[in-house]
Amino acid sequence: MRIPQPRAGLALGPLAAPFLDPATDTGRSNSDGVTKADPIRITGTCQAGDLVKVYDLDTYLGASGSCNGGTFAINVAGAPEGLRVIGVTATRNGLETARSPGAFVLIDRTAPAAPTLLLPPLPDSSRITVSGTAEADADVTVLAGTQAFCGARAAANGQWSCTGDLNGQNTLTATATDVAGNTSVPSAPAQIDLSPLAKPSLDPATDIGRSNSDGITNANPIRITGTCRVGDVVKAYDADAFLNASTACSGGSFSFELAGLGEGQYTIGVSATRAGLETARSVGVPVLIDRTPPAAPTLLLPRAFDGPAFAVSGTAEADADVVGLAGAQPFCSARAAANGQWNCSGELAGQAELSASATDAAGNASESSAPVQVVWDRVFGNGFDG
Repeated sequence: MRIPQPRAGLALGPLAAPFLDPATDTGRSNSDGVTKADPIRITGTCQAGDLVKVYDLDTYLGASGSCNGGTFAINVAGAPEGLRVIGVTATRNGLETARSPGAFVLIDRTAPAAPTLLLPPLPDSSRITVSGTAEADADVTVLAGTQAFCGARAAANGQWSCTGDLNGQNTLTATATDVAGNTSVPSAPAQIDLSPLAKPSLDPATDIGRSNSDGITNANPIRITGTCRVGDVVKAYDADAFLNASTACSGGSFSFELAGLGEGQYTIGVSATRAGLETARSVGVPVLIDRTPPAAPTLLLPRAFDGPAFAVSGTAEADADVVGLAGAQPFCSARAAANGQWNCSGELAGQAELSASATDAAGNASESSAPVQVVWDRVFGNGFDG
């Protein structure tokens, strides 16, 4: 068999080292030789008439192309992941040159794992620092909702952190993008806890009146208390109306005074501001403020009585507590019914003047009724006349 020999003057020296086309050098840089592209494009210089073949070391990659105007550009599809040393040969007059020096190309089409994302334990403003772990040297992007929040490059040990402003968002996610441009799936969402606070209470010390737990009071100011999370700023509302009162959470609880509230029914709820974000309002505690004393009750004596022990009756504000007085001493007491009627029995104990006063559930006391003089037939009252 006759082996082809190079013609006199035909150069068969290797081509110059090829390049990875920047258009297929994806990821962080278009000149670092790290890519996820498929196909990749290999370019270089050649001689007119050359048939250029592409190799990974000694392995032909099944891709070739003709020299055109002193250059070539060959798409190589299906090149496996990993570090490739891409060289080329030229075939001229049936003879193939030695392979050129190789270009290092790292092919990486595997997305990194989702990064971890940690919030600070007690954020007290909308500008917070988040942290976590990711693939070493990956670029981490954090989103607040759908808006960019912050970004960082993971260190060699995978640790990363960055700072941003929540801008009204409370849900953060993070992705990691490696050098080749592969992006992970998002991390598990991390959320600023914006669950409402528990229902507050009216402090018993300012729940004045018949009961210190019925929410009916004549106090001014009233004190609202409850539980919260350290770092919270707690605000007070009557339904949707802000009551111009706020305080910082201290040791897991709050207490603030509401001064100058007018009379009437209130439903006092609270919100907490965390990391610049305000929670929904809590369930409200009902508070009835009543500072108006009831009218003086009426006092009626029985038509006939013959001794110091007898019953009296009258009308008063519904549900008011009525006290009958014999002189300055309590004579008897009763609670007015829904229709205002009341009655009670007592003994005069030597007194001859009766009056009554009424106190409502909020603790407001009326003026005393007009005094009534008591005269009774003392015959047989103590077993003898006079």
